[in-house]
Amino acid sequence: MDILNLKSKADYLILTAALTIVIIVIGLLIFVNQRQSRLEEGEKEITSVAKSRIEYLTRWYSDEYNDAITIVSGKSLLKKIKNWISEPNQSNESELLEALYQRKFEHDYENIYIINEKGEIVLPAGENSCKEKYISNTNSKFSEKIFEVLFSDIFYCEDENHSLYFFS
Repeated sequence: MDILNLKSKADYLILTAALTIVIIVIGLLIFVNQRQSRLEEGEKEITSVAKSRIEYLTRWYSDEYNDAITIVSGKSLLKKIKNWISEPNQSNESELLEALYQRKFEHDYENIYIINEKGEIVLPAGENSCKEKYISNTNSKFSEKIFEVLFSDIFYCEDENHSLYFFS
């Protein structure tokens, strides 16, 4: 050990402590670098998944919105709604329900609801927890013009795992 000129145990201890500190510091630097690299990779993956999900939801909403606008712009459906409002008899109601069911199956909807200006579901009759919850929680104003049919909203029901489309 004459090369390092270590003559006492204290010199050996100092050398050992210095080398230990250097090894620990290098290990910590490698650990911090690896940890940072993994965090950056995870962040990139999460960002990629989020962007993909946003694009999917944007396309889905656009598609559903266009479907709803198509339903509202249908002159035959609008005529049947006007006929039913002006004369709410069984014949007009069954024609309107038939038209709604046809649109429902064309677009693979669970159901289509017609809402009056007070926010009450007028067609089809029946209980549905999600639609009732949506209407009771909504603050939007519905159309007060009797013959104006508007697409109001798309609402996702987590309880029943499907979307609801509201027309007023």
